[in-house]
Amino acid sequence: LKTIIVAVSRMGEITQEFVVEALNGLMYWAADPANAESVAECRAIVEADQSEGKVESKLAILQRMVVVRVAEKPESRLAVFQEDVMPLWQALQHYREDPEVDKLYEKVKDFMS
Repeated sequence: LKTIIVAVSRMGEITQEFVVEALNGLMYWAADPANAESVAECRAIVEADQSEGKVESKLAILQRMVVVRVAEKPESRLAVFQEDVMPLWQALQHYREDPEVDKLYEKVKDFMS
């Protein structure tokens, strides 16, 4: 709970637009041939994941996204999630009720499986 409060207080509310932007960024990253090796690693993580709903691999991929983006751009709004991506995951789950978010999520999920 403390991490959620810190993340939200640092960036304000995690908006649907932010979640859509993050999912789009992940899709563009995954579609870039230069990232083929990393995408293959992510697919292997998903394949090996035995957790219910493959939640552990999804969190690992979100963590990897945050690490990569912050390394590229330290001032990224994703920086607040470096220690814990759970608030971002929870926001993603919350906004999946929206068809746009759900469609993007399913595209990313399909690409990673």
